[in-house]
Amino acid sequence: MLIYGYASALAELARHVIGRRLAMPRTLIGVYSTAKMLDPQQRELMRQAFGCRVLNQHGCREVPNIAWECRHGGMHISADPVYLKSVRMQDEERLLVTSLTNRLMPFIRYDLEDSCRLLEGECPCGSPFPMMEGRTT
Repeated sequence: MLIYGYASALAELARHVIGRRLAMPRTLIGVYSTAKMLDPQQRELMRQAFGCRVLNQHGCREVPNIAWECRHGGMHISADPVYLKSVRMQDEERLLVTSLTNRLMPFIRYDLEDSCRLLEGECPCGSPFPMMEGRTT
C-alpha cells in the first residue's frame, strides 16, 4: 500500500498520526508526495509518522507525473507522457514542459517557473529514464 498526496496535506496528516499515536498498517511500503515541493522537514515528519520511505514526485495540476524519485534519490523523468526542455531564463535554468497526452488543451513549452536542469548519465537504480535535478516551486 502507498499513500499519495500533496506535501502540505501529507505533513498535516503526519502531525495528526504522531499526535494521536496512530499505528500504520504493515502493508504500507511508501509515501509519494506530489504537486507542492517536499521540503526536508516534511519528509522527516512523514517518515516518522508513517514508518516508511517518503519519495517525491514532480508534477502539477496541468501536467501530472513529470518526474519521480527512485530509491537512490534520483528524479527520473516520465519520458513517455512529457517532454522537458531546460532553458536559461532570468539568470536561472528553467524547466519547460510539453505534455504528450493532453489532446484537447495541449501544453507546449509550458513554463512551470521551476529552477531545474536535465542531467546526463545513469542512476544506480538502473532505470532507463532520464534524470533532472532542482526544483524551487
